[in-house]
Amino acid sequence: MNAYHKDLGFPSSLVIPREVLLDLNYSLHAQERKVREEYKVLVLPTIVKITDNNVIEAHSQDDVRPNKLMLRVHFDRTRDIILIVQPFFNTFTAKVITFWLGHKYERKTPIKEKYKTLSNV
Repeated sequence: MNAYHKDLGFPSSLVIPREVLLDLNYSLHAQERKVREEYKVLVLPTIVKITDNNVIEAHSQDDVRPNKLMLRVHFDRTRDIILIVQPFFNTFTAKVITFWLGHKYERKTPIKEKYKTLSNV
């Protein structure tokens, strides 16, 4: 499976529908994570809108359809929630594989070796 990062570029062949609302269903792992002490008070999103700004990573086997996306969406004044989802665009749903909270202004430089870049597609 090929992994792409927004800072390194997505291939033009990769189709990630934008401005689409997806209903979120949480995996057993994600549901168990929510009951952990640090996340007990969270009200997790039930829908997410795919935008140019919130798709951080995309994984694809065929470089056309994404099999997994990392989305960063607003959570509160100081934090974002990072969702790892398996999208099903034909049914407008997504399975949340896992999630975590990140500080709003925390941005890590992608490790280039982890991702395919447009120059090596």
